[in-house]
Amino acid sequence: MPRLKHVLAILPRLAGICALLALGAFAGPRLAQADDAAPSEYHLGIGDRLHIRTFNREDLSGDFDVRPPGTISFPLIGVIEVLGLTPTELERKVGEQLANGYQITSSVNVEISVYRPFYIMGDVLNAGKYPFAPGLNVLQAVALAGGYYAAHPSEAQIDAIHADESYNVYSIQERTALVRHARLIAERDQRPDMALPEELLAIQDQPDIKAAVATERQLFTARKDQLAAEISMREAQVSSYNEEINALNASVASSNEQQRLVNQELQDAQHLLEKGLTQRPRVLELQRVLAELGGEEAQSRAYLARARQNIGKIEQEIAEHKAQFQEDVQQQLVDTEAQLRELAQHRLSSRDLVVATERRIPLEQGPLAYDERTKFRIRRVTGDGVAEIDATETTSVQPDDVIVVPALMPQTLTPGQAALAEPQPALPTQ
Repeated sequence: MPRLKHVLAILPRLAGICALLALGAFAGPRLAQADDAAPSEYHLGIGDRLHIRTFNREDLSGDFDVRPPGTISFPLIGVIEVLGLTPTELERKVGEQLANGYQITSSVNVEISVYRPFYIMGDVLNAGKYPFAPGLNVLQAVALAGGYYAAHPSEAQIDAIHADESYNVYSIQERTALVRHARLIAERDQRPDMALPEELLAIQDQPDIKAAVATERQLFTARKDQLAAEISMREAQVSSYNEEINALNASVASSNEQQRLVNQELQDAQHLLEKGLTQRPRVLELQRVLAELGGEEAQSRAYLARARQNIGKIEQEIAEHKAQFQEDVQQQLVDTEAQLRELAQHRLSSRDLVVATERRIPLEQGPLAYDERTKFRIRRVTGDGVAEIDATETTSVQPDDVIVVPALMPQTLTPGQAALAEPQPALPTQ
């Protein structure tokens, strides 16, 4: 789209005015990763809101705010310290406490529904507090704040920039949803690994696709391992009951043989008693032994019936667990396919809007010359206090960061005019 590239050359730093307005609802791997500072795994802090889901336990699922001094209050367990943990570590911690303290072995999934914010001040249109999202870099933070403060572009230029950025955003979201769909298909068909659709194979090295694939593949492996572990635990119980059944069958067979021998001896004793060659107590003793053996056999058979019944229950649990997993996968597939249809429609509409707005931009308008902005300052809370960090547009942002944006002035303005045009926002408070 050559005309749009001309617009971006005119106002390169206004390209993010509306870029991320729709992106706030799609936090996660959809945001591009910073080039010079790839973010590490997210660590929880005060102000985060967590969505914790315990499989098949609605009473142990819900949203939980991390409150001072860095804890959440969880059903059954009570207060849990989460400050500094990653979501994966918290999943393991909650799962272990449920299993060890309450014999609950359901899988636990932790998602961050609301991240604690970051702050931006300086030469932006709307300084203030904004929600953090994984992968956010300085340039995207500037876009969230309305873009760099500069002379107002024409309505057509704003529309063209907005349409192009909307097209890019919807394209990234659609590709991310396609990767998730591939993971769900692999789970539904019980494949050993997920396979990308053909339309993504040619562009699989793009950062947004690589990030989405890494996330979905990690989730695929975790869910598969969790399902296998729960089924394996139940199959081990079945094996234990089978061993018990074998031992009980052997006991019943031994009891039958002893009853046969005692019964034969009893018959011989009764013949001798009729002839007066033995005493009646001997016959009574054999009858007592025969009755005891019969009682032991009846008890063993009762244990056998109970063991077989328990095996039936466990096998039913295994079948229900697999069915529930597949039902969950199928519902996610339906939701993802509906989202894909909606995103495709938005993407195509944005593409048509790009073409339409390009025609409204006068070709004779020349570009304005702007200073190149390459350096920013980030005030970041560390273990030793607040550190001042040099940053560029591709530097990754962390929660609680304060981004200081230097002034960007059109070269056509005099220093005095530029000073008057520069806003003076106050440092935002948390």
